[in-house]
Amino acid sequence: MPVESGDNDPALTDREVIAQKIELLIDVMRARGHEPASFTEIQKELAKRGIKLSRTKWFRIRKGSPDGRPTPDLLRALADYFDVDADYLLKRDGQISAQVEAELNLLRALKLMGAKDVGARTVGDLPPEALNEIAAAINKFRRPPE
Repeated sequence: MPVESGDNDPALTDREVIAQKIELLIDVMRARGHEPASFTEIQKELAKRGIKLSRTKWFRIRKGSPDGRPTPDLLRALADYFDVDADYLLKRDGQISAQVEAELNLLRALKLMGAKDVGARTVGDLPPEALNEIAAAINKFRRPPE
């Protein structure tokens, strides 16, 4: 059950796909019990890698804005920061690890059920197969939106 981040939707621009992927990575951080990093924290971490990031640029990247074109070096640094393979952000169809994909599947299923703030710390140690089974069960029994 692949993550539906819109990366195969031809109507989305590459910038919009990157924005969706970054938002998913931020959701995973939140679900793992970490507060999403502030802009200042991300900026400092990227600076350690020699990458400059302005608040405006970060906002535009996260919104998929036409003037928010991230460089490949910036995307590599962000992938390193979020601990995912750089290809996930560099390529439109870039893959993520099975564990992160399973966590995203579970988050998506829970959000579709109406969960506003999801903490997945209690299931974080489960293998990807188990997380995907939980997500499939939630999807199977969820009520259609009213």
